[in-house]
Amino acid sequence: GILKSVQKVGDRQVLLNELRADLVSINEEKAVIDVQELSRSVFNLNTNKYLDVKDYYSIINNCNIYLARVDTSLTRDNIKPMLREYVAVKSARAWTYMQLVLTYGEVPFYTEPLLSTDAINSFINNPNHETVNADNLLEKFEQKLVEMEKVEYEYGYPQYGMYGFKSI
Repeated sequence: GILKSVQKVGDRQVLLNELRADLVSINEEKAVIDVQELSRSVFNLNTNKYLDVKDYYSIINNCNIYLARVDTSLTRDNIKPMLREYVAVKSARAWTYMQLVLTYGEVPFYTEPLLSTDAINSFINNPNHETVNADNLLEKFEQKLVEMEKVEYEYGYPQYGMYGFKSI
């Protein structure tokens, strides 16, 4: 589910990045209003569907839930298969925060799962919550990225086999 959500946001991020880089010209007659607004850099963060932060924070919260509950100590044939998944989920969370910072500048930062509506509302309404921006993003993730690279080097990437394909 996390990777599917990342793909959905990833498709949107490609469009946002291309529009930001001025590598795309918009056909005003065929492009939807939200894309036209983005291409002119005149948009409303609250109404433009391409700038909806809920999808990003859904990924982050799902990553936080997974990371809080996964048991990375399990072994099979001297390999810790869940450790590879753990690193993949941490990478997805770091990428999602990076995309938020690229798009919005400074954004709320949290690493604990929000498991109830009350917890979500409490976080949203807290004016003193931690934030992440271009100046502190690397600081938040640098050591974790080094640890993740070590795990990937030692154990490899998660293997899903022929997921989604039928074998004949």
